[in-house]
Amino acid sequence: MKNDVKNSALHKPSLIERVFLSSVSSHSINSGNAAFLEDRVDLVKKMLSIERGFMFRGALAGALCGCFCALGVELAEPLWVDSPSTFSELIPYYSLSLGIGAIATLLEIGFLFWDGARSSIIIGSLTGALCEKENEDLEKMELSLIRAGIESPPPSDVWNGIDPLLGANRFRIIATAIIYKLKIAATSALIKGLFRKIVVRLSGRAVSRSVVELAAIPVFALWNLFICRKVMREARLRALGPYLVEEIYGVVFPNGFESLSEALQRSCIIAIRDHIIATNRRHPNVARLGNRIFLNTNLDLPTIMAAEDVSSLVSKLTATQQKWSFEFLLFVCVLDGKLCSKERRMLKKWASAMAVDFTNFEIRASKYIKSFMENGSVKGVLPANLLKIS
Repeated sequence: MKNDVKNSALHKPSLIERVFLSSVSSHSINSGNAAFLEDRVDLVKKMLSIERGFMFRGALAGALCGCFCALGVELAEPLWVDSPSTFSELIPYYSLSLGIGAIATLLEIGFLFWDGARSSIIIGSLTGALCEKENEDLEKMELSLIRAGIESPPPSDVWNGIDPLLGANRFRIIATAIIYKLKIAATSALIKGLFRKIVVRLSGRAVSRSVVELAAIPVFALWNLFICRKVMREARLRALGPYLVEEIYGVVFPNGFESLSEALQRSCIIAIRDHIIATNRRHPNVARLGNRIFLNTNLDLPTIMAAEDVSSLVSKLTATQQKWSFEFLLFVCVLDGKLCSKERRMLKKWASAMAVDFTNFEIRASKYIKSFMENGSVKGVLPANLLKIS
């Protein structure tokens, strides 16, 4: 099925994405995928080595940024005017201290973006994913990895009749993004406040503003460490994506997707659609699996996308088929490397509609994710009730 609305975001990167595409393309290594296919565990170890290097550099950049912020406050200290003072009298102090801090922060962010994009491309090169044949309905792998490296969100345009933002509260999405970005500043302010109170209580005297700023250095470093780990984990997942999807498709549908009954085909299509809408985003791995399924069915996709839901499917599926459909949905959910609260709610909705026992679904999800991330494979973790239908 052709897209109802051509998704320009798939192939037309933003200005900042174009900048990093051009600046890190020279780091691409066309190593092919032979090594990957021979020993995935060994290759994952090589990818982890690249991740650890990026995490170390990110933590160091955060610590240096904290040092320069403290230096800015120290240099501006002579310009401070004690109370009572007007705002205009404090302008020189804040201009110098905040100016140095802003420059240091911009340099830090620029470096993290460049290093994240560069490391993501190198990880993709190790798997040979950059040599993948382009598909007009999917993100180019190089662009997908760049977006992972700079924490750019996946495209949210309508894709194959699926609107990721259908029914979503756009204000809540924006507010969540802002809160996420403010976590570092809030944590830093909290640590500095606690540090000031502790020093005053222990020493009995006030402490200078520049010394308080030093307390934020570990915060910057630890937050960068956390964010860099998250970024590289996503890049690794996207680089492994083409192989994981092909492996899942080959194992789950050994006779081809079209060999399934019409009801099971519909359940798989609805699982892809519901995941994209529930998470308000189209993860590249989910889109890759969905595209493979959509190309191998003769069903009327626009009608299914617009009208059908899980409750309308229950009567068409046997008890065994319902368990199979739920397990397939669980696999779709973990293709993005995690199981978020939105995905949990969706899984519980499906389980309730199908009368499926979901008591251990989080344990199974963790096992699947661990196999993805550590072994680069799903073989050996597919449950029997997902295989016997095929």
